[in-house]
Amino acid sequence: MSAAVFLDRDGTINEDPGFLADATRVKLFPGVSEGLSRLQRLGLKLVIVTNQSGVGRGLIPPDALAAVNRRIFELAGVQPDAIYMCFHHPEEARGAFRIACECRKPGTGLIQQGVRELGIDLAKSWMVGDRPADLECGRAAGVKRVLVLTGDGANTLSEVRAGRVPAPDHVAADLDQASVWIERNL
Repeated sequence: MSAAVFLDRDGTINEDPGFLADATRVKLFPGVSEGLSRLQRLGLKLVIVTNQSGVGRGLIPPDALAAVNRRIFELAGVQPDAIYMCFHHPEEARGAFRIACECRKPGTGLIQQGVRELGIDLAKSWMVGDRPADLECGRAAGVKRVLVLTGDGANTLSEVRAGRVPAPDHVAADLDQASVWIERNL
């Protein structure tokens, strides 16, 4: 069984302009390449777990989403071990995508998919994200959680301090600093 870092995408790795469908608009946060490279050098599996209801809402064509993912990791210079995406939304998606599912974070379905397909040991793994749903997902899956202050991270930290969101195991300025903390706590 392998250790992994489950990573949110939008707001954690790249800027989130909302329903990103144009690969030319991809902008990585500072420290992303360094952080992902460090985690990979440590032998940790990199698993992206991301809600992408824009597909289910008809706002992002699947081929555009694939192009955005390719561009993100071309810019980062690192390829993840897997990218798991949820296209569902219980109210705003269309057709078969309009369901309440277990794969949409804070559900743990995407993490469980990684466990099955990649042989991941949750007791040795982490979740890194910028939103309450990321922290809730990590808590429910039983992994250590790191909140990054990129994206919506500052707002999420306010929610943590107000007691509305469970506290993470660590708060980091960005993905690079998160990777440094993970390395120290292997």
